Amino acid sequence: SDLPATMMETETHNWLFTLNSIASVKNNFGLTLPFEEEELIVGYFCNQLLCCLGVIPNDAFKDLKLTNLQKAWRVGYSAVAYFRRFFVSTSVLVQDPRLIMLASILLAGKCEDSFIFMKDVLGIYNKYSEEDILSAEVVLIQSLHFDLKVYHSKNCLSAFISDFKKYIKSIQSQEKTQTNELDEKYSTLAVEWLQQAEKVSINLQVTNAILCHRPFIISLCAIKVTESTEWPRSVTTYLNYRFGESVGAEIFHEIRTIHRNYLLPQNSSTENLESITECMKKLRMSQKWNRSKESSF
Repeated sequence: SDLPATMMETETHNWLFTLNSIASVKNNFGLTLPFEEEELIVGYFCNQLLCCLGVIPNDAFKDLKLTNLQKAWRVGYSAVAYFRRFFVSTSVLVQDPRLIMLASILLAGKCEDSFIFMKDVLGIYNKYSEEDILSAEVVLIQSLHFDLKVYHSKNCLSAFISDFKKYIKSIQSQEKTQTNELDEKYSTLAVEWLQQAEKVSINLQVTNAILCHRPFIISLCAIKVTESTEWPRSVTTYLNYRFGESVGAEIFHEIRTIHRNYLLPQNSSTENLESITECMKKLRMSQKWNRSKESSF
């Protein structure tokens, strides 16, 4: 089905950028932290945010009550979007990323109708007061221009996979190859596919991909990179069927760009661990906001 006009307006006109435009804004701040290093730090806190909510399993956060939150993934996806959008127009050297992370979680809980107790948010970092977080929330809302609606790539995954199954069934009907055994096989494949695609979607959520690509493109990328060769048709063929060859080719090109920029091994958090550690050390040395708060990185 066609994308809602509001989705195109808010996601495309207000919150989609290019990597070059984001880097240009960051580099014009005149601060000591290069764009690449700041991106590693922002990505690190996005990952921590999703761990706090249990969206990314991590034993270090298992005792937090927020890991049992209803609609945790929706709160997490929105909170990460708020966090990343906030740091497009400022720097981690100017605003405390820990405090903005907490404010993002609190705000996302409200916007996603998932009640969050302030004491549970305070339990993530115990060096802040309720007033600190509420003040940061006001700053966050103002920075976002009160534009708090977030469209999630994960919402599209099951819809596209379901539509892909219908596409395969229509082909089988035409070729008269449909059987109950194949239907059962493809249903099993679809369930496994969705689980794998959701993991890729989470990996992309903590990156700048959500600032540079529309949610449905991100979901299609997650679907493409996890597709199985056991299907009688590829995702590329499906894109041409669903969107037409011209638009399908454009989408495929964008999928390859996302894969190249965010999913290749050299872009993984594991590969960047040493770089992140060095960036965090530099942040401790140069942060302006840390004069009043003891660092707990």
